[in-house]
Amino acid sequence: MAKWMWKGYFQAEIPDDWTVNESSDLIEMLPPRPVGALQISFFKVPDGEPEKRCKEAISNFVEKQGGQACGEFLVERRDSVLSVSSTFGSRISGKDLFWLISAIGLPGMIALVTYCYGGQRDDEVRRAVEIIRSISPA
Repeated sequence: MAKWMWKGYFQAEIPDDWTVNESSDLIEMLPPRPVGALQISFFKVPDGEPEKRCKEAISNFVEKQGGQACGEFLVERRDSVLSVSSTFGSRISGKDLFWLISAIGLPGMIALVTYCYGGQRDDEVRRAVEIIRSISPA
């Protein structure tokens, strides 16, 4: 694992064998086998009600993907970092997709983190969860 830092945004522990690609509005992390993709995008939000804003960000994303949130939101606070997570499924071009989604409250913004996969490769899913849990303000 290597610590990656995006100054002014966040830092995270990324497995050495994962590939990180960056564009102006998206960070994408790919496992060594092409079985999924972890993507991070950022949204500026006004101060106040961070849990509500995180839940809204997740709900909006799920709706845009044509999915439905599975069960309740999981709300965690780790070292002053708010994380709201859920899972959902969608069907695109006849293919079932599974999603892990987290909205992480950072100063003045939300990091929306998604991991989309086809339902296989538990090891990559576990590693994606480890990356998500390692995210903290930079």
